[in-house]
Amino acid sequence: MDWILAHPLTVLLLVTLPAAPLAWFTGSRGRLSAAALLAVGIALAVLGWSIDTPGESGERAVASLIDRAVAGDAAGAGAWFEPDAVIHFGGFDQPSMPRREIDRDLRSLEGRHRVEHHATLLLRGRTMGPDLAEVDVGCLTRTQSSAMSVLTTWSFRVRRQADGAWRIHAVSFDRLAGSLPRPGIF
Repeated sequence: MDWILAHPLTVLLLVTLPAAPLAWFTGSRGRLSAAALLAVGIALAVLGWSIDTPGESGERAVASLIDRAVAGDAAGAGAWFEPDAVIHFGGFDQPSMPRREIDRDLRSLEGRHRVEHHATLLLRGRTMGPDLAEVDVGCLTRTQSSAMSVLTTWSFRVRRQADGAWRIHAVSFDRLAGSLPRPGIF
C-alpha cells in the first residue's frame, strides 16, 4: 500500500491503461468495466496525492537537511536532528557517536569543507512503521577542501515527533568514494 500511495501517477496509468482496449473491443459491457477501472485508478491516484507516507515525509526532511548543509547553514541543518541523534560510520551496525559529532561535522561545512558543487543522485525513502522512515541518499559533492567531486552514500532514520514534525534520530555515513568513512573525517 505504501508504494501505491507514493506513486499515484504510476498507479493511475497501470490501472487505466487496460481500460482503453477493454472499452474499444468489448462493447457496452466492456465500456462499463473500463469506466469502473478508470474510477478505481482515479480514486487511487487522488488517495496517493492526498496522503503522505512516512517514507515521503522522511524524504522531505532529509532533502531539507541536505539543502541547509549545502548552503553552509550548520544551525539550520542541525535543526533537522533530534537532540539525542547519533551518527554511525559504515552502517547502522557499527558503533554510534553522539550528537556533538554530528554538530562538529555540520560546522565544518561553514569553513574548510564549504560545498562548491552538489548533486543528489539518490533520495529514496522507505516506510518502516507508522512513525518511522529510512532514507537512502547518494551524493556527488565537491568542497573547498576536495580536488574533485566525491561520491558519498548515507542512510537516515527519521521519525515523527509528538508535535508531528519529522526529525532524524540516526544517520549512517555509509561510503566515501567507495570506501568506509571513519569518524573525524571532517
